[in-house]
Amino acid sequence: MSDPDASHPDNAAQEHRGLKAVVIVLGVLLILGFIALIGGVFYQITKEDPEGDAPVSASLANKGVGGDIMLSLPQGASIIQVDLDGGRAAVLVQLAGDSGGPGPREIVIVDLASGRVITRLRAED
Repeated sequence: MSDPDASHPDNAAQEHRGLKAVVIVLGVLLILGFIALIGGVFYQITKEDPEGDAPVSASLANKGVGGDIMLSLPQGASIIQVDLDGGRAAVLVQLAGDSGGPGPREIVIVDLASGRVITRLRAED
């Protein structure tokens, strides 16, 4: 039995040329996509952070706050944790209890630019 493509060698060659073109185009697209991926990673690593620490420090200096913020706490209270978020700080405070032991906790939100307490959050018993 004879091969049907053997009688038409031009058809087989045309199909192979078409497949070669598809493989070349897909290979080029794959390489371009890889270059774009590497470029995106490089951009994310090297871009400036607009909410970095430098603008907060500059705003502290411009407002006349020398970097020291005095937070008045009740007698026997202690700071447990401080979290910074841009120009604000959330301070977790352990208050003293009635019997001298640990009492309730509160969260104090402080504006770092002005040094003032924005709000105090305390859960009621």
